[in-house]
Amino acid sequence: MLAVADSFILKPGEAPHDLDTALVLINQSRELNVDLEDAAVAGIGFTLLSKYYREKGQRARGKVYARKSVEWAAKHHLDVQSAYALVELASYYDYDISAELDEKIRYNQQAADLFGKTGRLEMQARTLEHLGDCLSLHNDLDAAISNLLKAVRLYKAAGVTDLLQVYNLLGNIYADAGDYQEALRYMLLSLRSGKPGSDTTAAWIPINNHAGIAYFRVEDFKEAARYFQQGMVLAEKYKDTAGYRFLLANYANTMNSLGKYRSALDVFGKLNKLGDIPVSPEMVGPLHILHTSYIRLHKLDSAAMVMNQMSRITSSLPFTHRIKRYYYVAAVQQAMAEKRFRDMKLFADSMELSASLNKFPKEVATANLMLFRADSALHFSPKSVQYYQRHIAIRDSLLNEAKLKQVNRLKIEFESAEKDENILELRKTQQEKDDKLKAANFRMKVFIGGVLMLLVLLILLYNRYQIKQRSNRLLMEQKVLIDSKNERLEVLNKTLQRTVNDKEWLLKEIHHRVKNNLQIVISLLKTQSAYLDNGRAKDAISQSQNRMFAMSIIHQRLYRQDNLASIDMQDYIGELVEYLRQSFESAGNLRFVKDVAKLELDVAQAVPIGLILNEAITNAIKYAFPEGRYGEIRVVLRQEKEGELLLEVADNGVGLSAGVDLTKIKSMGMNLIRTLTEQLDGYLEIHQESGLCLQIRFPLEETDRDIRRYSTTVLTEKLV
Repeated sequence: MLAVADSFILKPGEAPHDLDTALVLINQSRELNVDLEDAAVAGIGFTLLSKYYREKGQRARGKVYARKSVEWAAKHHLDVQSAYALVELASYYDYDISAELDEKIRYNQQAADLFGKTGRLEMQARTLEHLGDCLSLHNDLDAAISNLLKAVRLYKAAGVTDLLQVYNLLGNIYADAGDYQEALRYMLLSLRSGKPGSDTTAAWIPINNHAGIAYFRVEDFKEAARYFQQGMVLAEKYKDTAGYRFLLANYANTMNSLGKYRSALDVFGKLNKLGDIPVSPEMVGPLHILHTSYIRLHKLDSAAMVMNQMSRITSSLPFTHRIKRYYYVAAVQQAMAEKRFRDMKLFADSMELSASLNKFPKEVATANLMLFRADSALHFSPKSVQYYQRHIAIRDSLLNEAKLKQVNRLKIEFESAEKDENILELRKTQQEKDDKLKAANFRMKVFIGGVLMLLVLLILLYNRYQIKQRSNRLLMEQKVLIDSKNERLEVLNKTLQRTVNDKEWLLKEIHHRVKNNLQIVISLLKTQSAYLDNGRAKDAISQSQNRMFAMSIIHQRLYRQDNLASIDMQDYIGELVEYLRQSFESAGNLRFVKDVAKLELDVAQAVPIGLILNEAITNAIKYAFPEGRYGEIRVVLRQEKEGELLLEVADNGVGLSAGVDLTKIKSMGMNLIRTLTEQLDGYLEIHQESGLCLQIRFPLEETDRDIRRYSTTVLTEKLV
């Protein structure tokens, strides 16, 4: 009943009987809940009553229910309901009143935090998008951009592809911040995020308008005119009179910038055909453009009439209202054209103060230029020079700021390219070391094979010689010969033992140096991370550090133990898990359960297993337990049946979003896990029940340490 009631309330263009039906359903649900006493149902009922009265226009009564819904959800610890109630309460506060805008921001921030805490990614993104819009009206542009970029990431994580509105909003805010290149980039992203001609084409009217504004601000007036014209075509198609007015005004402004002032007046002729221009603050901007056209064509009487109309609209607005800047600019132009320099100076003073309070540096610079001209016309004085110097300083500051942003972007691109080159170089160096190690192993095997062949030959010669020699003389000679051979074999045995020891020492030294080199690379990455501000870059470096540490543990264990062929997986996995637990602050709330059998595996299998564990455990720590949630991560390595091992990493976290195809995840970590599974000749299974469970089954490969020890022992015994 509540779900159907909500649908009737949210129905576009609902009729009065739709709202009446919704109220009947809400009341019936509340009657049913008298016996059930379900707190969540009661809270939703309060929220829907607030929506109902707000849609009916009874805002005071609706606000009472919105507050009651918030209090009820807080009292009964209903986090999801509390988030929706806070969003509803925020809708009652006005954007244009500073104190109410502060409340609107506060409630939306609380709602976004609760949506994030409860895993409602799409609702968290929508609330952050609305919060970014409010913060931009509050002139907190950096915070607005930060929240909107986070909303984009959450939308993508939730599988939402329609990002047209949020990209459009980002473009507008970057434009207000003076970063017109970024503004233009997001406007174009907004245009590419949908397809013209779809059912939502009407939404493209403001998108085309804002894209034109972005091109206008980077002074590409021809491209700006093209987007304004596209928007006008859509506005005519969908009979959007208000949108058509603004697009016409912006197109006229573009004609002014191109020096086509009469064409601009012709455009305003089309505006007049739409009917009387509404007396509202939103029309001050278009009137300012019309005023500029009259001034440039020296039609001062017509310009004065427009000025009077602007004055009537803005007279009731506060001095600090953003719209009043257009009036002050027009007043300065009018006074200058009529050579009323004292009035010009007064209006320029007001223009500077208003622009300063609203943080419009470009308008502040223009106001100081107008003050310089007015003061110079009245009586050139040191004050005139100060106005001009201030104008130049602000203009240069804006230029320097734009250059700095461009340099920073280039620096980020350069550093990214440099990191790619370093990674390629490290891979090349590692490949060379691997090749040298393989060559050393091959030489050792050839040497041992030659010694074995020599041993077989000596034994055959000795037996044949013993059979042929029957006499005592020959036996004595044989004894002397045997004694001599024994001495030589003893020397050879010692030489062989020294050679084996040298080779083992050499292998240990190689493992030691590989481990040290990996530690150096880890330290370099850590140092590089300290100079980065980009969260994704820092995260990528941290993941690379963990992967290298997983490999370095193996090399460290190899050079510290006598056995160079295998790794004790129980100790190795315990050390790796402990390192990952200490690497993440959020892991303090997690419990790690290890079920690892007493196994010794070959290095060729230990390295892929370590890297797989690193990727799986890191992903579980980072994504399975958001907002500091407590949980458990279980790591299993055991032999399920003869010749086959099971590797498992499971958590009881939030799991993946519904509808995600586990077989089509294309992240780097998942691709790495699949590649390493193939290297192990295994197969991968991913389950999602009370969390996420990753299982890999692969064949057990016996290490060759026993073969080498046996060969050395047999050689020594038979020689003696």
